[in-house]
Amino acid sequence: MRQIQLSMNEAYQDEIYGSAYAAAVYLSSIIKIPKNKKVYVIGQNGLEEELREEGIQYIGGTVMSPQLTVPNFRTLTIMAVPAGPRR
Repeated sequence: MRQIQLSMNEAYQDEIYGSAYAAAVYLSSIIKIPKNKKVYVIGQNGLEEELREEGIQYIGGTVMSPQLTVPNFRTLTIMAVPAGPRR
């Protein structure tokens, strides 16, 4: 197994972002999810809070939606984000 040593210079509090915030901003700013679409949340309320802050509608998450049936599931916008280059 190869070990990688990471060195960090000083980081300030306003330079550190959580994954829930990053995901919500990515969906709203980069993907530009239309306001009439919903995303399916697999996660906890931290992600739900960040999506609400960005004005993104969602289903799933901490409260499973009884409206999510097979026909309705097909209408969801499914997004796959590439993991990045393989080495």
